[in-house]
Amino acid sequence: MAAVQKSPGGSIVLKVLIAILIVVLGYTIWFPKQQWQQQARDLKTAQLRLENLHNAGSLFVYFNKRYPHSIDEIVSALDTTFIDAEPVHFEIEVKMNMDLMAEREDLLRVEFRTEEDEQRLTQLQALIRDSLLVTTEDTMRIKDFTIHDLGRNTVAQPDGGGLDLYQVRIVAQVKPLYAGIGSDTLCLDSEHPITVIERKAGDLSRDLWASTQGKFIARPGTTSLFAAGPSARMPVKSYSLSLPLDEIGVCPTTKQPFLMKHVCKYGFKGAYRFTIDGAAGEPITTPGQQHAFLGALKDLASTAIGTVFGVLADSAMTAGNAQYRIPDETQVAVTVKETLALLPKLKPRQELVATADQSRVAGVDSLDYYTADALRTDLLFPEFQGKLAEPFNRLLADERIKDLVARVRMQPALDAVKVDTVGLAVYSPITGEEKYQRGLKRLFEVKPPENHGYIYNGTKSWE
Repeated sequence: MAAVQKSPGGSIVLKVLIAILIVVLGYTIWFPKQQWQQQARDLKTAQLRLENLHNAGSLFVYFNKRYPHSIDEIVSALDTTFIDAEPVHFEIEVKMNMDLMAEREDLLRVEFRTEEDEQRLTQLQALIRDSLLVTTEDTMRIKDFTIHDLGRNTVAQPDGGGLDLYQVRIVAQVKPLYAGIGSDTLCLDSEHPITVIERKAGDLSRDLWASTQGKFIARPGTTSLFAAGPSARMPVKSYSLSLPLDEIGVCPTTKQPFLMKHVCKYGFKGAYRFTIDGAAGEPITTPGQQHAFLGALKDLASTAIGTVFGVLADSAMTAGNAQYRIPDETQVAVTVKETLALLPKLKPRQELVATADQSRVAGVDSLDYYTADALRTDLLFPEFQGKLAEPFNRLLADERIKDLVARVRMQPALDAVKVDTVGLAVYSPITGEEKYQRGLKRLFEVKPPENHGYIYNGTKSWE
């Protein structure tokens, strides 16, 4: 019987299916990876823009003496604000042997030098080597140094003569952002060849070594090796920001403006005026009002309470206990006792006043919450809890205090909440609708981050 041959169709279909699955698997790895990388780049860009935006807001306050109301106002104002920028300065550190130099100067001042003096001068001239470290601390604006070797030239002197000198000029090159600022020029002149090399103190080092036989000669008519660069009138946006002003207010993912809000200081101030057997006012009803009244009553007894505490502390010191601390229970007992001792001295129509002053810092979007009457009362005259409430709870357990509280009438005097802007907050929200892919690639879309962070009154959320 002839062998039955299997159709190759099934094998081809299987291979095609496997190939399709491999492609799909590749997509499931490749596209999400690309999105995560893009999101990481967006995150870095967003945080850099937030930093620049917050700095721009601070600059706006500096120049306008008030806080901006919008990002557009910041951009518009700083786009037309200029400052007088000083030129870039860099420094030199003299490394020559100053003792040899001083000896040479002394010999040069001798009016009648001997042959030995002349020989010593020649010897010193061979030994002395002027050496300078060319450096800078202005790493924000200076990119590197450029060396211009001018060779040997005849230089006119103030007395009308000329002097053959080797000349090297070193200029600090500023970064593109500060291109409008002038730079000092280090003018190295010497009767001998000048050597300038990189210090090579590290990958980021800009420092140079400059040296010559003898001494570098100051510029004609001066005592300085530096020629001052020009100052410049520069826009603030170029001088103080690391990004272009027109892009710092835009979220790189949503292409929408960042959110900017004021940070406010909410000031609370008020008083409760209590009158014993008063005709006007309202009765004391809430625990906060009771504690405020008893606090004012306790203040009347503060001198007597302090005297008892002083006696206890002195007794402990006399007994040799320098670390004595009055126990909490004793403090409560003394406070209650001395406060109750005041009751016979109180008179009808006598007034007691409880005052309070508080502040809170929060975003301007909290205005409704922080200016509410109920919150004002709770912040200024709260119901005390825990150890702070113990003296009041014991006093309220006494029938004499209960009777006194019932006879008291209260008149509140709460000032309007004072609101002062004290800073700025900038946010980069993510809406959840950002799309990194199109068409069928959307099948492999990954979820965007919740947000890029924020800077709240100078504090960065990512640090």
